[in-house]
Amino acid sequence: MASEFSSRVFRPGLTWRRCARDLTKAKAATEQVRKDAAANGGSFELVELDLASLKSVRARADALLAKGDSFDLVIANAGVMAAPLGHTADGFETQFGTNHVGHFVMVNRIARLLPAGGRLINLSSSGHRYSDVDLQDPNFGRTPFGDRSVDGDGSV
Repeated sequence: MASEFSSRVFRPGLTWRRCARDLTKAKAATEQVRKDAAANGGSFELVELDLASLKSVRARADALLAKGDSFDLVIANAGVMAAPLGHTADGFETQFGTNHVGHFVMVNRIARLLPAGGRLINLSSSGHRYSDVDLQDPNFGRTPFGDRSVDGDGSV
């Protein structure tokens, strides 16, 4: 989905940075976007970011802050969907930690790079319609995994 989205929003002269967990896969998936950017006077850069690791999130945010380039638009696109029960490096349930906590930390750390008039877009699936996040048990410590729609919890 992210590659399709990238190809549709890219405009001539635009500098585009896309984050990915696996740069090898992302490079293959975005090759046409990279070519289109170059052909239209823009640029496309892939940067490594694992939203399931707050260490990775903080490191990427710090690198972006050190570079100092502003962002007219930040798009926070869901990182995982329909994942089996698992936990992030920081102990959060995989979907909750990746799609919520990872994005929250990243966006809040780089917020000062958004100029006045800059935009933040949070994307999600329609899974949020199936259930709410149980903030008393977001990591399924007490609630059996599957008793509520995990995708719904991860999409709210």
